Amino acid sequence: MARLITHGWESGYLYEQGAILNVQPQLVSGPALISSNARSGNYAASFQVNVYGNSNIGNGQWIVLGVAGNPSEVYLRIAARVSLSNGYGKYLIQFRDGATIQVSLDVLASGQLQARCGATVLGTAGGIGTAWTCIEMRVKIDPSAGVVQVWQDGKSIISFTGNTRSSSVSQITALLCGWMNTVSCNDATVVVIDDIALNDTTGPVNNGRIGQGGIYPLFPIADTVDKDFSRSSGADNYSLVNSIMADDDVTYVQDGVVGDRDLYKITSFGAGGQIDVVTVLAKMRSVNGSGAKAGLTILSSNGISVGSQYQFGNAYTYAAQAWELDPGCNSVWVASAINSLLIGVTVQ
Repeated sequence: MARLITHGWESGYLYEQGAILNVQPQLVSGPALISSNARSGNYAASFQVNVYGNSNIGNGQWIVLGVAGNPSEVYLRIAARVSLSNGYGKYLIQFRDGATIQVSLDVLASGQLQARCGATVLGTAGGIGTAWTCIEMRVKIDPSAGVVQVWQDGKSIISFTGNTRSSSVSQITALLCGWMNTVSCNDATVVVIDDIALNDTTGPVNNGRIGQGGIYPLFPIADTVDKDFSRSSGADNYSLVNSIMADDDVTYVQDGVVGDRDLYKITSFGAGGQIDVVTVLAKMRSVNGSGAKAGLTILSSNGISVGSQYQFGNAYTYAAQAWELDPGCNSVWVASAINSLLIGVTVQ
């Protein structure tokens, strides 16, 4: 395991990849996806807050992403832009162990970024405003040999070693991104985030600093000879599964025979650059109660690769499968391999 999270809302769905969105009382508007001025791809997530009065401590909007394996050390990339409305600081990023905040990165009234462990300030530098900025972090949780490093647009701005642990365990179980006011205030702040990626330090790739790249969606554009699934309408399978966002039972393909498969050609990636990971997303449900099983699938130069088995119930659920290495050569992905890749689903 190395790449733990790749999240850019390119499905057009807020709850993509199991994201949990917390919306506190007294907020006028909830989180929303925006398609204008996304940093990369088609969408970014906007957390627009309108709270008034003197009893709003702790109110906010944020996304919670589970961190598999509970690592003690991770590398994060996130793009953000913030429109501050008053003179109070905000949480922007939290690395948590359960409900305990191990390390946070806040936006101060000045727009500066401040790293903290609990109430202890680890460093203050940089700045954030209404233009996109790319934040990278290395966080190692330890009571004495902990590390917090922050880069902004590729430049090192904070570097701390020492105590970075607030809980009783040196681990990170969840990543929170969004907004939370820290004191009673009147507030109408807008935070927009995009291109979240998180690595741990294991595995042959994606085990360190991520860099300033983005998340780019590719969509089905044609059927292939693997066309086993039946259709809700028409003659083309691919055109029924490339809606953004997914239209659920309006257009779909379906199958219940173990081993049946649909594979699709996808839009070209072009000449490309460094490719860290390929993630396939699909939204699926069972029409026969719980227990239906399927695996997200790719066809590369080495043949078929079927990912982890997912079991579905009656409600539509997103499944995501990441391939960090090209199975065709067991090496890093290159643009030519992406451009010839087929993606789809196999009934299991």
